Amino acid sequence: MIRAAQAREVDAVDRGYTELLLYQQQYGDTCSWTLGEYPTRETALEAQRQGALFVLEEDGEICASMILDREQDEPFCEIAWQYPAAAGQAMVLHTLCVPPSRAGSGRGTRMVRWAVQYAHEHGCTALRLNTWTKNTPAIALYEKLGFRRAGEAELRIPEPDGTLWRLPLVFFELETSRTAGA
Repeated sequence: MIRAAQAREVDAVDRGYTELLLYQQQYGDTCSWTLGEYPTRETALEAQRQGALFVLEEDGEICASMILDREQDEPFCEIAWQYPAAAGQAMVLHTLCVPPSRAGSGRGTRMVRWAVQYAHEHGCTALRLNTWTKNTPAIALYEKLGFRRAGEAELRIPEPDGTLWRLPLVFFELETSRTAGA
C-alpha cells in the first residue's frame, strides 16, 4: 500500500536512504546522493511534516519512499516544458528511493504510477522530476513509464571554499491525464 508516511516511519525511510547510499559506495554511484548530506533523516522528517513524504508498505515493512510536492528548484525554470502548468499546477517527484534489498520487484514502477495518479487527483496537469544524467536505472524507469525527456540543466551548489559544484541533471515530465504505461 502506498500512502502518506507517519512520523514514526521516518527512521525506516532514513534506513532505506542509508542502505542505498552504502550500496552505491561499494558498487558505484548512479544517483549522485551523498551519505550524510542528502538525503538524510532530516530530509524525510521535513517532508513528512509537510505531508509530502510517501511510503510503500508491504507486510508492515517500509519498502520504498518518495517525496511529492509542488516545489520546483531553480533548474526547473530552465526547462522548456511541453506540458505547461501554472504556478503550483505541476507535481514534482523527488527522492524516489527503493533500497537495494527491495529492488527488482516493480516497487519503483508502482511508486511512480501512484505519483502520476496522485498528481492528477490533486489537480496537477503534469508530474515533473529530475535525476542525475548518469542515473541510468532511473532514466530507464521513467522512459519505460512514458515520461518525456524535457531537457537538461545543471544544479549549481556553492561549496564552503567558494567553488561551485555542478551536477548535470536530466528532466522528465508526464501529462497527468495520461496513464503511465508500459
